[in-house]
Amino acid sequence: MRKIMNILIRNGQRCVFLLVVLLAVSSCSYEESNLGHEDGTEKEITIHIAIPGTTQQAALRSMGAVEENTISNMDVLAFYVGNDGREYYDYYVKTQRATDNTEGASSQTFTITARTKAAPQRFVVIANAGTKIKNMIDSGNWKGMEKNEMLSGLEFSLATTGDKWNTSSNYTALPMWGESGQVTITSATNRLTSPVSLLRMVAKIDVRLDQTIPDLTGKFKLKSVWLYNSNTKGKIIPSSNAVATETGSGKLYVTAPTLPADAQPYRGPLEYRDFTSPGIPDRAMLGAIYTFETAKPVDDDRLKVTGLVIGGLFENDTEESYYRVDFLNSDQSFRDILRNFVYTVNIVGVKGKGHGHPDEAWEGKNVNMDVDVLAWSDNGLDNVEIKGQYFLQVNKNLFDFSREACTTAQTDNILLLTTNYRSASSSGWRIDHITDENDNSPINWLTVTAPNGSRNVGAYGPPDTEARLILTYTQNTTGQPRYAKIVFAAGRLRYTVNVVQNIREGVSILFYDGPGKIIEGVLVPDGPVIDTLKFHYPTSTYVNQEAHSFTITWTPKEADVRIFETHKYVQPINGISRFLNFNTNPPNFRVITSHNGIFVLSVGLEYLHTEENRQAMYYAQSAIGFYVSNGVEEVEKYIVFVCYPPN
Repeated sequence: MRKIMNILIRNGQRCVFLLVVLLAVSSCSYEESNLGHEDGTEKEITIHIAIPGTTQQAALRSMGAVEENTISNMDVLAFYVGNDGREYYDYYVKTQRATDNTEGASSQTFTITARTKAAPQRFVVIANAGTKIKNMIDSGNWKGMEKNEMLSGLEFSLATTGDKWNTSSNYTALPMWGESGQVTITSATNRLTSPVSLLRMVAKIDVRLDQTIPDLTGKFKLKSVWLYNSNTKGKIIPSSNAVATETGSGKLYVTAPTLPADAQPYRGPLEYRDFTSPGIPDRAMLGAIYTFETAKPVDDDRLKVTGLVIGGLFENDTEESYYRVDFLNSDQSFRDILRNFVYTVNIVGVKGKGHGHPDEAWEGKNVNMDVDVLAWSDNGLDNVEIKGQYFLQVNKNLFDFSREACTTAQTDNILLLTTNYRSASSSGWRIDHITDENDNSPINWLTVTAPNGSRNVGAYGPPDTEARLILTYTQNTTGQPRYAKIVFAAGRLRYTVNVVQNIREGVSILFYDGPGKIIEGVLVPDGPVIDTLKFHYPTSTYVNQEAHSFTITWTPKEADVRIFETHKYVQPINGISRFLNFNTNPPNFRVITSHNGIFVLSVGLEYLHTEENRQAMYYAQSAIGFYVSNGVEEVEKYIVFVCYPPN
């Protein structure tokens, strides 16, 4: 039996929580190892890098996808996870390209030399930062520094004010960043099970004439683009509160800009006249404009926002005229320019001649040009099919489910879909067909339900609205993975979403209020499922102990379960925060390695007080967390302990 005991002293009171691990059956074990402990072994493992992108018609591809996906150099840093939930720098990781790596592909393979450790690690991947990372590492002793503090100062800037991003044949590769999940590296680890998704630190702006509108190319010739109020530097790594992760796929998307403290937008404008491939003279400027993130001004001053002026020839004009274009949200408010976004300015109509000078257009009214500004990656919708002015977009193109049945909405079975398609005969999206991997239908194990209740091939939805579809499925008892292809349609647009249901066991954690029962020599859970254990301070004037056991169950039962102390998810009671501290000294990392899917823990309370200070007692609370993974999915759950004053 082990005890973890800490003392909280306040106003002459002493309050002690005892976390006592009870061995439910003789086969249970409870191991401890110091955070950051290593056995001195280096282990070469494979890591897959996923670079986000959009699916577009070949004629409308962005600046060489190969150039955009280029990784000219890559740095990997290892951080260990502390009991406080924060991550601390540990070591620089040796990295090399795998022999079968495909340069410029959207998915690339590297090998890294990691260190085996009992504690979980997180690997931070930074691409195309030149020597900045290595210079930083070599400049001092960073070991033990908290991750955000260490990396938040990394910046990338243009050589001088007024420069543009170099997109020539000797182009500047785009800096990118991403992180692995928390992983435990052992001597048996050969690869990271999930790819590391990268975000580019710059935004891209494409401008084009809509080729589906009759006579538009004969009415207007695109000659130049002028960018106003762009930043000359940016943060390589975004703020943690500016990035979200799409549950289930691991993809990242940006929700807010992360700017250097001294960033000052350069009014400019920057002039662009690059129509080289993949651009098309007079019709499309593609892959020429890359810019750092910018934030819209707090006062919405239209002369301070980031925007464009488009230059061109209207009908038979021989001199350029100019048209202002703003980046607007659906409510017509100005929007931030975010990293990893592609802003496609689709010109759908030109009614007349524009202003006589770029500055006149910028400072004047928006006249005589109609545009659709499409922002790919918005809200994590990274997978896009485009035809002319219309798009069909989903948040993920692959769902990978475990074998258990799922009959309700969860975090990993939600498909987000949107389209702007509308015509005189039809509008919105629909499911065209659902088949297995051999194109056979129907599929009897998978159901796709739209917000309006329509299902499967009958499912449909309106345009300009984000649809939240739920994918439910029966248990896979076939003994082998099964597959489905869902084909969505919007007019002539088609997009395929793939679904696989594997035979691996899913991940789950449950807490039961009670020590469980032994039935025929086997421990089974007993009592209601809980998320909180409640205690009352004793009323006597001497030390008193109140013990309360609870049972944790998890799947897959063969997995180790990591226990960690956390206050992150504990909310103050009645506005008063009194956290009880579970840390031992030195800090310990604990793992349940019983591998039978069930364990019993007991929490005890000791309290010493006198009648004089009894009225000074406050509510107090704390929590511990549990983590389990099946190698693909992971889950963290927390149980909260609450102390109340005497009844």
